[in-house]
Amino acid sequence: RNATAEFNRVVRFLTGVEPDEMANHDNGQGAGRSHCLALLYQGPDAVEKVKSVLGGINPIRTAAGDYRSEFAQDLVRSGAHASANAEDALRERDVVGLADREADGSDFAGLIGEYLRRRNAHA
Repeated sequence: RNATAEFNRVVRFLTGVEPDEMANHDNGQGAGRSHCLALLYQGPDAVEKVKSVLGGINPIRTAAGDYRSEFAQDLVRSGAHASANAEDALRERDVVGLADREADGSDFAGLIGEYLRRRNAHA
């Protein structure tokens, strides 16, 4: 899928690691696969509201209590991404597959149910 190819390209660029060749580390040590949550926040001033919660791009310079001041390690490992503007948000929504969800009218309950079904199927 396009989102997987784009994700792999970004990971290769940022880390130099080929995502498909990484071992799955459940202990949190070193490189490995992990879960990622994509949220589509919509409404008036949505981009600015999300960016204000995340804080500045540089975690060293962002205000105490902002997401990145608490959880980011550095500029590359920021722990979160927010779209720079509404146009980027629309494009990025398509890259990660949230546009399909929006068209289907899926809600959080549906997404969580799908995740649990898939997880249980692979257990």
